[in-house]
Amino acid sequence: MSLRRLALLGALAAAPFVSPSVAQAQASPLVGTWAMEYPAGIRNENGAVTPMPGRATVTFSVQGDSIIAELVPENAPGGPARRPSRLAAPKVTGNRVTFTQQSQARMNLNGEETVSTIQLTWVFVADGDALSGSLDRKMGEMEATGPLALSGTRQK
Repeated sequence: MSLRRLALLGALAAAPFVSPSVAQAQASPLVGTWAMEYPAGIRNENGAVTPMPGRATVTFSVQGDSIIAELVPENAPGGPARRPSRLAAPKVTGNRVTFTQQSQARMNLNGEETVSTIQLTWVFVADGDALSGSLDRKMGEMEATGPLALSGTRQK
């Protein structure tokens, strides 16, 4: 066996093994920082449901075989401070990822404020430098609105 061939075999043996799921996550077109517009809340006045628009920065990264989203919302003028969220998904499928999150929602009904647990389902889809997807809210068995669209652009 030639010296050149031995060097090549040695380099291949020393190369780290990367599992398919990690390689797939690292190749995800979602990885990076995005400016996003999304339905930050819902207003229901006299039965008329209106999404309240919000803006956020979302940064996707890979950790192990998971994709992580760090979502930092902007505060609405005159509204309460919105807290950042960290979301994790164990599987990545191409340019699409789905996260689920439980949160607390404040509701004001006729001047009486209550707090309920809400499940959020975030779907993000990257297409080049464009981000699309949806946000769905459910409170118990009640669906709050159905999926509402979100959009964004990659920050460079």
